[in-house]
Amino acid sequence: MKKIYLLSAVACLVAFNAKADGNSDLDLFKASNSSVKDMVFDQVSNCATFKVNDAGDPWSAQFNPPTWIKPSKGRSEAFEICFDAMYVGEGTTDQPNTGNITFIQGRQFGGFAGSLAELCTALGIAEQDAAWKIQNEVDQLIVETYTGAAEDFAGGRLTRNVTFFPTAEWQHFSMTGTLGRHAADSVDLEFEFGRVPGTYSVKNFQFIVKGEPFAQYFMSAAPVAIAETAAIKAYVANNVINASEAADVVVYNINGVAVKSAKNVTKLSVADLKAGLYIAKVGNATIKFVK
Repeated sequence: MKKIYLLSAVACLVAFNAKADGNSDLDLFKASNSSVKDMVFDQVSNCATFKVNDAGDPWSAQFNPPTWIKPSKGRSEAFEICFDAMYVGEGTTDQPNTGNITFIQGRQFGGFAGSLAELCTALGIAEQDAAWKIQNEVDQLIVETYTGAAEDFAGGRLTRNVTFFPTAEWQHFSMTGTLGRHAADSVDLEFEFGRVPGTYSVKNFQFIVKGEPFAQYFMSAAPVAIAETAAIKAYVANNVINASEAADVVVYNINGVAVKSAKNVTKLSVADLKAGLYIAKVGNATIKFVK
């Protein structure tokens, strides 16, 4: 097991509006097109637990946090992603009783049907000859320290190379760095567990920007809801977004696409939206809701 380096980052954007019991966090992960089956929430340890039955490709057992909308405004803000994990299983011949968790950059373009040249120009990257290759050129997370080998990276850009190795005792893992230029609109991340079969558990997951939680899941202590700390109080009831004072409202779907907006309002109906998970920016507050 290689040494885990922890760097403190410095300052904040928004906190994730989560419930203390973690069941709502589990619903968010399941709603994010998870390929992990029979994932459950353990009320006693406040963790998500699931079993990987067979070894295969890393992505054969995968789940995703919801897309994080606008964690930066184009600045190279410091970030840390940290979590606790445990693995129970045989492991591999090279690493017995040890699991394998891989993080990859989750912004996918494999199904893009438009002009690759125009997309690459819009992203400010060199033109690619296949849509799936674009994800390797996007600068969302620039990693500086993590549990792994330095040779895993080409220039520090997160693609598919940050690997963590949990064992039968809870361990704390971390990776740190700076948000890249494409993090101005969103950041996507995927967990991959398919390489080594066994039972995995994850808790206390945090995405920290400038020293403060931007998103957190399965926390042992209940996080403070954004609506309790933001200058504008916001909540959803009866298919209506309510704000404590007039504000600009933008509603995003799970893929980070804006699907509805209004200027300087205290209420906005979302009754016309399809069933699913949504994120609403209400002035300086952020709330998540499921229809």
